[in-house]
Amino acid sequence: MGGSVNMRMKELEGENILAIELPADESYLKFVVSAPESSEYSTLNARFFNSNGLKVEVEFLTLHLNLLWDSDDNSVTLGEFEYVDLVDGGYLISGDFGQVMVRCNSCSPNI
Repeated sequence: MGGSVNMRMKELEGENILAIELPADESYLKFVVSAPESSEYSTLNARFFNSNGLKVEVEFLTLHLNLLWDSDDNSVTLGEFEYVDLVDGGYLISGDFGQVMVRCNSCSPNI
């Protein structure tokens, strides 16, 4: 699954990151995260994009890609999706992977 039905970005904070995707056409930046227990889905997408279809600009401020053991559910992930802040010109995304600045005008789920 990968929906974001009626969720807010804040509800994804603290969830495990399973994948990070930036396609060659730079049309979006996506984090696939484990869904909160209250969700009917097993995974959800945190997606950052421009509503007009223009490329996103991604700047990795820090980057630490490591597989981390989660003893709570006996799995290996890229760590936690910690928080997203709306900043001038885009979003600052933080997690165990580091910090990413993505310049775009939309995200799903909404902040």
